[in-house]
Amino acid sequence: MKKVFLLLLILIFSITGCNTVDKDIIRKEKMNDFVLGNEIKPGHLNVQDFKNINVIIPEEDQLNDQLLVVSITPFDDGYILCDYQNIYLLKENNLIKLKPPIDIGIWNPTGVFYSGETNSLFVANYNGHNVIEFGINLENNHLEKINEMTHTEMVSPENVVAGHDGKYIAVADYDGNRVFLFTSEGSLEWVQEVKQAHGIALDENYVYATSLTERKIIKMDINGKVVNETGKIGWNENEYLWPTAITASKDYLLITDAHSGKLTFLNKDLEYLGAMGGNGPGIDAFNFPYTSIFQDGNIIITDSFKSRVLEVGSSGKLIKQYNLSKLDLKIKNEPILGSKFLDPYTFNSNMFEVISPRFFNPFYDQEFQVVSGFNSIDILSSNGSLISQIEIDYPNSSSYTGDSFWYVTWVKEVIVNGNDYYVFGSPQHNTLIIYDISNNIFSIKNSKDNLFDLWVINNKALTGSENNFDMSSLINDQISLFEQFNKEIKSGISRIEAYRKVFFPAMKESEYKNWLHKIFTTPFGGKFISDINSGKDIKLASKEYFFNIKSERYKYLLETLLVKTFSDLTTDINDITSNAVVTFEKDPYPGYGIAASLDDDSNTYTGYKEGMNPGIFELEWENEVGITDILIEWLSEDDIGQDYKIVGVDNSGKEVILLNEKENKDIVEYVSFKNPKKVKKVRFEFYKGNGQNRLLMKDFKVYGSK
Repeated sequence: MKKVFLLLLILIFSITGCNTVDKDIIRKEKMNDFVLGNEIKPGHLNVQDFKNINVIIPEEDQLNDQLLVVSITPFDDGYILCDYQNIYLLKENNLIKLKPPIDIGIWNPTGVFYSGETNSLFVANYNGHNVIEFGINLENNHLEKINEMTHTEMVSPENVVAGHDGKYIAVADYDGNRVFLFTSEGSLEWVQEVKQAHGIALDENYVYATSLTERKIIKMDINGKVVNETGKIGWNENEYLWPTAITASKDYLLITDAHSGKLTFLNKDLEYLGAMGGNGPGIDAFNFPYTSIFQDGNIIITDSFKSRVLEVGSSGKLIKQYNLSKLDLKIKNEPILGSKFLDPYTFNSNMFEVISPRFFNPFYDQEFQVVSGFNSIDILSSNGSLISQIEIDYPNSSSYTGDSFWYVTWVKEVIVNGNDYYVFGSPQHNTLIIYDISNNIFSIKNSKDNLFDLWVINNKALTGSENNFDMSSLINDQISLFEQFNKEIKSGISRIEAYRKVFFPAMKESEYKNWLHKIFTTPFGGKFISDINSGKDIKLASKEYFFNIKSERYKYLLETLLVKTFSDLTTDINDITSNAVVTFEKDPYPGYGIAASLDDDSNTYTGYKEGMNPGIFELEWENEVGITDILIEWLSEDDIGQDYKIVGVDNSGKEVILLNEKENKDIVEYVSFKNPKKVKKVRFEFYKGNGQNRLLMKDFKVYGSK
């Protein structure tokens, strides 16, 4: 069935007047015979005979910057594939778009399956909430609707598969958390709950599905009863991070895990047999493979973020590669992503020791660890507990860069002309965020260059297309913008206005203000913009912003960088409370002295009793310190200190009132000083509490310099 066969088809069409594929011409589907190679294991593909591999590239005008293939099915001598927006026929040196009917309505193809039994193409139409059966018109490359399958409970069908005898069609409904089984006529047989059902496979007696929520493989009999399941989150045998696809041969099941990059083989009893592959740079590793299928004794893989389709042998040998983009991949044999660090979604190979956690928040402890995660850069405490996840951007922001595609996020320190820069990026995105430390300014570089497959592993920048990659080349064209920004600052204008002039010169001031309000869409970001617009000192506003977000689970890199850029806040905020000693204390509850508020235990607190006149404690440092910030946190609304005073005493004994609060209503009070207050001693005087006139203080911190 090569070119002669296609010519025969065309001849038959011209004789009969038939525009669709004849049912007697295409061979009927049969279960693939596949023999698993010996000692298969995760790792690089075998590309020893790379020079002999037939690398097939579509014509130049058919090449895409990136074609994100998410589903594939064999058809004739080629393949039909889809990318969320379109369906294509990949055959020989051609990539042909197959056009749906003009009255199709919402068109969002996420899964395709061609049935040789019925000679029709089944398409999971995600946002159309249905599965559509098409005939394929090869004469004009159109899809012709035959039937439609839907249900009142069907929300977003992700994938579809037809049985080899053509009797049943199974559907994975991702947002509906269900698996549907239909007859070939479109009538519903049964529905079974599978949380975030994504991959779907079908043999003579069973339906198999993957659950992205539970990271499990679910086996159901033909009546819809769950008879077996296996899997959990992880990197080990029969563990998964994001099992996006499953397919069945006569004897095996093949599970594709996009996030780990592994292809896992199970027998029909769901027992682990082996795995291959992994995510990393170069032709011999994947970049988030989304699906794979058995075909003629081999495996067909959609290597989604490298925009290619691969034919791989049962032992992991690369046989053929279809390049669907302009990426020029080479043999790398570089490390692949893996080796989890504590949480499965962090990596030992991506620990960023070059960057301080205080880069993301000046309140953070220097001992925190910065590691790569999925969709985020993760901040961990010294014992490995998660402090915060730094995502690229807030989804509702006007500058949103699509962080759902920043699956692996990295940061690299780069030195250019003696100056330090931090570059943030992802092997799944062509956007780079470049931060100039010396000028405290950042830019967003959206490039149509082939930045996909750019990895930072073990602090080494790696790309699939070049032997040696100089990341400084990505920075050079941004340096002139940074220099211009610095020049504007020296002319006397504000950093906020300088940012507009350099990066948005065509934007009017009113438009710029609206743009900022749309960027700062988190509550604390919105307060920061509101505060500085109302005249609050920008450094104080930025310190309050960082204080407010320090305990938030999720933070957003672009918002954080804009606060740093606008305020030019470059100094760390150091907790100096532990360097002081308690020199005086009056009238605490027995056993509830100030020491309970000075420790790092959130379950302890200081108590001052009713009728105090007043309650007092004093902290003293060995030498004079410069206080920049004070934190007070009360245990609850019923235990708030309403009236209290904080007094600083310098070396000469001179006193200065740092805070004099009357009728306080806030559980947390954070006070920041524009200029450091030089003191040797701090005295806290309690006068009035809430409720029973008691004060239960959970936390008291003093920040500054020794």
